[in-house]
Amino acid sequence: RLAREYKAAGYDYLKIYDGLSREVYDAFVDEARALGIPLDGHVPEAVGLARVIEAGQALQHMDKSAFALTGHRSDTSTYAEARRLFSGKRAWVTPTVASLKAMDMMRTVEYAAWFARPEMAYIDDGTRGWWSSLSGSQPARPRSAFFRYQMGLLRVMRESGTRFTLGTDAANPLMVAGFSVHDELAALVADGGFTPYQA
Repeated sequence: RLAREYKAAGYDYLKIYDGLSREVYDAFVDEARALGIPLDGHVPEAVGLARVIEAGQALQHMDKSAFALTGHRSDTSTYAEARRLFSGKRAWVTPTVASLKAMDMMRTVEYAAWFARPEMAYIDDGTRGWWSSLSGSQPARPRSAFFRYQMGLLRVMRESGTRFTLGTDAANPLMVAGFSVHDELAALVADGGFTPYQA
């Protein structure tokens, strides 16, 4: 019923979030196919990455695919499984590298320095307060092992024929709509290993 309502209202796709059962997920897949509306979003734990890719769902956020493969570990041996899952599937992925990088910088002076950027003038007080609460005075540090794992996974996806869309998860910390598109392009190059042309 919800899928039909959203399709009739003119939405472009149905977004899948965490926590769906396999039964509910499969019902969404069947209904989406019947309606001709695509699925996009997260990888519910009860469904798994293999089923999501097989269903033709687009994926958002590198951390969601990483969690599906390793939990919170940084186990690079899972890259072989990722290569097997993504090869030949031509899946669509929106990696949101800049947003993940911002979360990886939390509590540091590197994160705090972003508040001096001019685009912060466009953020409402409530959002600025939330983002500021994640700031800190710890020295800048190298990217975490989990962030590096995600960037390796991104490389595996690229090598496996995955297709990418540009997105930033705007409204999440430090992601100012519009400006964050440029941050994402830069992060795809600096952290994700894309050439400027690929980005």
